[in-house]
Amino acid sequence: MRRAALLAVLGAALHFLLLPRDYQERSDLHVYLDSSLRWATGEAPYRDFPFEYPPAALFVLRAPLHAAVLGQMRYETAFALWMALFDALALFAVWLTARRYGAMAICWAGLALCNSVLYTRFDLAPGALMALCVALACLGQFTWAGAALGAAAAIKLYPIFIAPALAVEAWRARRLRGAVLAALAAALLLSWPAFGLDFLAYHWNRGVQIQSLWGAALRLAGLRQVEHRFGAEEVVGAPAFLGPISLALQIAVAALAAWRARDAKEGALAAFAGFVAFGKVGSPQFMLALVPLAAAVPWAWRFVLASCVLLAWEFPVHFTPSDVVNPLWAAVDLARMLLIAFVAIALPARLHSRS
Repeated sequence: MRRAALLAVLGAALHFLLLPRDYQERSDLHVYLDSSLRWATGEAPYRDFPFEYPPAALFVLRAPLHAAVLGQMRYETAFALWMALFDALALFAVWLTARRYGAMAICWAGLALCNSVLYTRFDLAPGALMALCVALACLGQFTWAGAALGAAAAIKLYPIFIAPALAVEAWRARRLRGAVLAALAAALLLSWPAFGLDFLAYHWNRGVQIQSLWGAALRLAGLRQVEHRFGAEEVVGAPAFLGPISLALQIAVAALAAWRARDAKEGALAAFAGFVAFGKVGSPQFMLALVPLAAAVPWAWRFVLASCVLLAWEFPVHFTPSDVVNPLWAAVDLARMLLIAFVAIALPARLHSRS
């Protein structure tokens, strides 16, 4: 275990030191810094300034602000170092789940391919906690797994999609009550009631993002007018019913994974792959949470890694206004999402065939 921990730290250090980090034009670091400064000076999120994430995300974004002040460094550098810690945690969690150094290497390669968003978004924080949650569940530590999942969901919404699969696993082990209580305690401790749930309306009102499966299909079908809304590029004229349909599909896949999965790691991967593939928002940073889950699952990681290759080819170099309307990049986005959709659908079927 000590060797695995050292390799995880080394892997994160290699990501930090060797990979280029010149993607500032496509980062949200200025938004993170602004939100952190406003909260630090007494303003309240949702009331005094817009904030699209759950309240606990502010703790993640504000920590590097204090580190930057104490260490007399730029916020961008402090943020990258902060994410590198979660990078190491994700790599170690993968080893803890699979007990294979090869799985850690797969995770390292997948995250390296996502370098354009690796240390300029904060999805490594909930992603690493999700991976840790799965690892603890595989070890039978369901109370701690529930606490990790609750903390992850308090930072970003999407970890709740793996909750059904983990709840079923805890129920089979007769540890469901402790896991649920720990998850709720962690989420409440990280201040949901203190700030409210205003951010939910923000995400409900979002349109179809161009890099989602639906957005890519619509662009190939001829809807190529794009507008910048909710901090992302969305397809103009996308049918309104795609939002509820995408959410229904995400929930259905999560339920299917919980029903058919035979263990926590495969159920969590199938559920989260369904969230990424079928959602109306297809943000590249979602891959930072998907890769650690996929690295521990034999055969399925190949499809996720192939999707990472396509992402590295497209984003951010080929993400200009002219590229957005180019059918080639719409096809790349569609192929990337279909690879992930295949994992979401085929994995539960493969598990069921073993029974």
